Amino acid sequence: MITTSSSSSRVLAYCLIVLVALTTATSCKKKNNEKANARFVGTWNGNGTCSVLGTTTPSTAFSLVLAAGTSDNALTTTQLIPFDSTCIQTVTLNLTASGNNLTMPSQSFTSTCSGGGSYTFSGTGTLSDKTLTVTNNISATITGIPIPIPVTCTYTLTKM
Repeated sequence: MITTSSSSSRVLAYCLIVLVALTTATSCKKKNNEKANARFVGTWNGNGTCSVLGTTTPSTAFSLVLAAGTSDNALTTTQLIPFDSTCIQTVTLNLTASGNNLTMPSQSFTSTCSGGGSYTFSGTGTLSDKTLTVTNNISATITGIPIPIPVTCTYTLTKM
């Protein structure tokens, strides 16, 4: 014969077991709500080189600041671009994050410098461990004359 206190103890013990099991199961769930751009947001420092007609420039220090964009996978960066020896212009570039990869779709800007012209930027990036490798391509047209010399720059950066 089961007594009331024994029955209550068993119900209480059963409820405790269920509570512990549910707490353990929910605390072990992987958090999948991280935004795609989260791992890229921040300041990245390192070095880079550029290649023009097969000639590579000496390694130069470079800093890239990536900010969250308007959607979960969007990023922006603002860069100072030397359009000529006397004029430096600020441009904002848009990027998209997907997994460990960045894509900078082709984006064109018109120079407000005295020589005028337009410039097109595009590129990609890959995050491996804690190193971000970014490659960008730059082409230009100055006052209607295309410059058939694409410039490709590659940067190896670590997050600060």
